[in-house]
Amino acid sequence: MRNIGQSIITSIPLVLPPLAEQRRIAQELKAQLAVVEEARRAAQAQLDEIAQLPSRLLAQAFNLQQGAKT
Repeated sequence: MRNIGQSIITSIPLVLPPLAEQRRIAQELKAQLAVVEEARRAAQAQLDEIAQLPSRLLAQAFNLQQGAKT
């Protein structure tokens, strides 16, 4: 396999948007990541609730049975 030399890499033109545009893009990405993180936290909270359902259902069932015995 052939290696790509530094001279080849430095000869490739790389066009970047103006700094103001880069900052605007960065702000938009930060805002979108915040939305994603909030959705992730909400999904994790729901998963935590789902994980607790079996024990809650068993506790409720035993509480109902104890109430019927008295």
